[in-house]
Amino acid sequence: MKNIIRSLVVVFAVAAIAGSATYALYHAEGTVSGVTASASDMDLKIDSNPDPSGYNWSDGFAVTNAQLEALGLDSLKPGSHGQQIFDIKNVAGDVDGAASIKLHRTSAWSDLVNNLRFTVYFDPDNNGAFGSALVSGTLGEFEGNTYTLGQIVGTATQENTGGVLGKNASVKIEWDIPSTAGNEIMGDSVTFDITFGLDQTP
Repeated sequence: MKNIIRSLVVVFAVAAIAGSATYALYHAEGTVSGVTASASDMDLKIDSNPDPSGYNWSDGFAVTNAQLEALGLDSLKPGSHGQQIFDIKNVAGDVDGAASIKLHRTSAWSDLVNNLRFTVYFDPDNNGAFGSALVSGTLGEFEGNTYTLGQIVGTATQENTGGVLGKNASVKIEWDIPSTAGNEIMGDSVTFDITFGLDQTP
């Protein structure tokens, strides 16, 4: 019985030695260098050119006196109405964004704040199909609120309108003074900002 055990031990030892002797030590490698990880981005631009046949893309702009006169916003009266269309676009990267709008009064309160009404429409494809109104109210009702317009696709290669890559979208803002407004608005003025926003969407 002892001889059998001894032979088993010997076989086991030989197998272990043989196994270690055949272990491969070869090693080779190659390197891919200069790999940079970059995050996408998004950038909202507004067209400051009121002429629909041309574009002047900017981060923001101040309305001129001539533009106010053209819109009739310099001489409001009961029954006045008008509209302005703004083109906006997401010009950078491939991040889709939800466009938003905020109207913010920057001057003292006046009776115009409660009588100057705005109605906002959104056309994500810039093709004139604005659909139904997204939000409507007086400047006072807009104050402090941000309203979502809709999604702007962030694929920068879709359009190159006006020399700037990105897909155009349009925002139409209609304004009016109800005919029921009276003498309380005479001589009043109000200054306000229109702010367009863009927030990443999943």
